[in-house]
Amino acid sequence: MGYKTEMYSRFDRHSKQVSEFNLELTKENFIEQFKRLIDHQIPSLAQFLTILKQATALLKQRPNVVQIVPKPNQKIVVVGDLHGNFESLIRLFVGDEKSEIQPIGFPSNDLIYVFNGDFTDLGGSGYQIIFSLCFMLLFSDSVYLNRGNHESLSLGASTTFSSGHSFIYEMNEKFPEQREFYSPLLDFFSSLPLATQIQDVLVVHGGTPSTQYSINQLNTVNRFVQDLEPVPSTPENAFHEFLWSYNRNSKTASFLMQNKLQTLVVGHSSASFHSIYTFTKQLELHSIVKDETMFQKVKQMFGVGSNERLSVVEVFSSPTNGGELYAAVIECPNGRINNDPLKWEYFKIGQTQRLQTEAQMRITYNTAYSLNFAK
Repeated sequence: MGYKTEMYSRFDRHSKQVSEFNLELTKENFIEQFKRLIDHQIPSLAQFLTILKQATALLKQRPNVVQIVPKPNQKIVVVGDLHGNFESLIRLFVGDEKSEIQPIGFPSNDLIYVFNGDFTDLGGSGYQIIFSLCFMLLFSDSVYLNRGNHESLSLGASTTFSSGHSFIYEMNEKFPEQREFYSPLLDFFSSLPLATQIQDVLVVHGGTPSTQYSINQLNTVNRFVQDLEPVPSTPENAFHEFLWSYNRNSKTASFLMQNKLQTLVVGHSSASFHSIYTFTKQLELHSIVKDETMFQKVKQMFGVGSNERLSVVEVFSSPTNGGELYAAVIECPNGRINNDPLKWEYFKIGQTQRLQTEAQMRITYNTAYSLNFAK
């Protein structure tokens, strides 16, 4: 590698071979191309841009807040921040027999995926992630993408390297002296919807604004901007907070109640557990779940009822948090989403551990996959 970052895994550091991929937009072909990505082959930049531009055109037709209407017995998988770690996609789609991780499976009519932003940076395989997400988006009605704060000019498209914004350096390493990807990349970032709503559950990358806001307002803003301000400088930019906010307080509970929502699913926080904040209908914080013991206690405390509280759930799916990684799997019996996060399944993608050396920090992550594509 021409540069170092503490977040690169062994998979990222393995040499990559640029080769021609088959871009036929079918699930069967995608699975074949996904095998090649696992084998450290990557598509040419021209092929990457072909898929990226087609996906961008499709995304531009979608509203700011995309509505999912679940069908009976569908499952919806919410994937948190991936941050350039392709191994998380491998474990979701294919599993890892060596680590006894069974896959959830590829998107299908019965299995809907919502990817909740921050696809690049920190890890070194953002190229493969964006290619895969855009490819799936084009052949499937079962894939939804939200924008994260890293899908922006100052982070994911930043040319100033740090461990927090390294995607352009990854691209330069893969394709030296080639910059024709830069403008289409920004176009893709700005085309991404801001949130996904599934009945009374809202999935958004960051959190809720510090000022009163409505879903109707969010649907009317001009989202096609290249950058996102952590602290909005104008009222018109207040929607940026949905991608930057860490609010897990009574203002968030108030936002849920005012918009007739039950649960907010977020990422952004590097949570090492599927943390759950619960509020009463009087907007008081009732409990915070940050580990398995508390998860079981709170489940027992609330019993079977789900309509007497509001919830915020944090889901993070990248090993850059140095801890446990999760995706949320939500059932939709009778075409109605189960809005109680205490009853969701939390798919454990894996666990990471940071080891410190004199030179740098490096993430160790089991990437010696034993794969079974028949599943």
